Amino acid sequence: MRTALILCVVLLSASLLLGDTLARKRREFAAMVALLHERTEAQNALEALAELALAAKKATGKPLFTVTGENCTSCGCEGRDLRLIPQGDVCRRQWEAARERLGSAAKASPRTLERLARDPWGSPYLLNENEGESPDFPCLPDAVVSAGQNGLFGDADDIVAAVPNAFCPKDKERP
Repeated sequence: MRTALILCVVLLSASLLLGDTLARKRREFAAMVALLHERTEAQNALEALAELALAAKKATGKPLFTVTGENCTSCGCEGRDLRLIPQGDVCRRQWEAARERLGSAAKASPRTLERLARDPWGSPYLLNENEGESPDFPCLPDAVVSAGQNGLFGDADDIVAAVPNAFCPKDKERP
């Protein structure tokens, strides 16, 4: 009888441990799926922003830094948790101004611009206007960036999309 009772306790303990392990694995899997979904959402938004930026360049006939009025909207945003920056912060203000100017130049709808305001984690998207800003390197591509899940711009989890060049001669483009 005692052996049967001990066996029951051991089996019950083992099933509890197995249940906890399975529950933890399910939570980890759900978190991974959610992260993949968020990264895909951010990548899709970045592609839409790249298309918007290219449309603005083509519509105005000017490089992006002329359209936005900045040569590096993302500068000064490195190493900070962009998910926590207040509304009046320079990173948020520069992005909002650039987004509005892009939208105006490309004739984007207010709904489109609102959808492209922040990444899935709450950080503003970032823009680095490069094409044509330097006579020494006229073919550097513009880029739009999400700071990624951790909200820190300039590290390994950033998601970047290049904006196609509009004014770079084909024979000078870099791979």
